[in-house]
Amino acid sequence: MIRTFIDLPLVEGEAEQLRQLFRRHRILEACVAQRGCRSAELSIAEDGSRAIATAVWDDHGAYTRWQKHPDRAGFARATADLLETPIPENVSGDRFRIVHRAASRGGTGHGEGGG
Repeated sequence: MIRTFIDLPLVEGEAEQLRQLFRRHRILEACVAQRGCRSAELSIAEDGSRAIATAVWDDHGAYTRWQKHPDRAGFARATADLLETPIPENVSGDRFRIVHRAASRGGTGHGEGGG
């Protein structure tokens, strides 16, 4: 399995708008609907200066299929006004191989803010 990360440097004061955009466009839901995607999260820095979109994939092939998804370019365009540096439509996240993992049994999986 691999985890991908895309760093999203935010325009000052736009963290909440990015969160709302991700929800409105159902970006994470579209991601996990792809075969081979285990989970996807959007995390925002405590100071609101940047966000990180991350996902866990079965393998590189699963992530490559997501990169070719027809809606993905539109998602990148939708975030452009909220980011200090807009991400290219064909952005490839940094990829890390998951080598060790632990998880709680009773957790909800949702952070503060209701997931």
